[in-house]
This record gives sequence, C-alpha cells and structure tokens, in this order.
Amino acid sequence: MEMGKGGDSQRVKQRCNVSDKVSFSGGGPSLRSTNRFSVELYTDSKAGRNNTVLLETRVALGLGNRRFRGAKEVSRLGNLQRARGEMVVQGDLVSGGFGETKQWYNYGGGEEEDGSDKCYFRDVSSKNYTIVHDRQGNKCHK
Repeated sequence: MEMGKGGDSQRVKQRCNVSDKVSFSGGGPSLRSTNRFSVELYTDSKAGRNNTVLLETRVALGLGNRRFRGAKEVSRLGNLQRARGEMVVQGDLVSGGFGETKQWYNYGGGEEEDGSDKCYFRDVSSKNYTIVHDRQGNKCHK
C-alpha cells in the first residue's frame, strides 16, 4: 500500500497465488488446481476549477483458475473487472462526474460430444449506466 499527498492519494496492489493437489492411494491421476486473485485500488483528489475538488477512483479485481487431471488441463477460468469513476465536488455538493466498468470473462473446459471444448467468453463495458460494448461467444481463446 502506498499513500501520498498527505493521505489524499492511495494505491493498493495485492496478488495471491494458491495451488493445491489431491492424490489417490488407489492410483489414478492426481487432481491439481492453481488459482490467482488480484485486487488493485487507486484513489486521488486534485484541486479543480472554481473552488472544486476532483475525486478519482479506479478498482480492478481479477480471478484466474486452472484445473488439471494428471498433466492434462481440464478447465480454465479467467475473470477481470475494472471500474473507474470521477466526481467533482464543490463544498458539500457533487456537481458532476462519470463512471465506467469493463468485465472480461473466459471459461474453457470439458468436451462436447463432437470432441470440441466447452467454452464461453464475454466482454462487456458500460459508461454512465449505459452498456457501450457487449460481446459474447462460445469460441475458446487459448
């Protein structure tokens, strides 16, 4: 965690990596998974025009998971969410601002009857309560 400008600016970055493994005494392939978690937070305030203060915040949350049976990867999941907002404050009143979010989601795992992977992805963004981009599909992005 970093702080600056007398506490008016803050930055936090945290990443966690976790691995686990399950083996069976009767034989068979072991099960293993790896997980990644991340959090980022940034806040700042700046003097604006006409005796206002501009408050800015950015947040990012991430998740990644991969599962293996023996040496073979059997599924994977990725999810990243980002948000950003600014607010203009004059005295005790909010006089303006905006917000936006973006989310990427990708899952792949298992097999369909035809031998292809089961996959799903979605990429969606919004700004000021309006969806500005939304794409989804069933193709794997390896």
